[in-house]
Amino acid sequence: MRSLARSTPRSLRDRFVPVDSLVIDEIHVLVDDIKRRGAVGDLSARWSDLAASIDADRIVLGCTELPLVAAQDDERCVDVTRLVAAALLAA
Repeated sequence: MRSLARSTPRSLRDRFVPVDSLVIDEIHVLVDDIKRRGAVGDLSARWSDLAASIDADRIVLGCTELPLVAAQDDERCVDVTRLVAAALLAA
């Protein structure tokens, strides 16, 4: 008989770690700046610094503005908008 613990996937709480609230605040400011100014100037460097401060295997880019400044070759970043678009094209 299989153990229930082995057959049940880990909860989201166990699989995802929330980002520190200070980093979240900085991300909100960055997103607001992208909305006001566009993806110009130092915004990509600011994102790069923020991403470097996040200790995680993957970073979910939940705000649609973040992929505009995130490095396309950063394998840690998951572009949710791109995933949704790919799923719509595949449907």
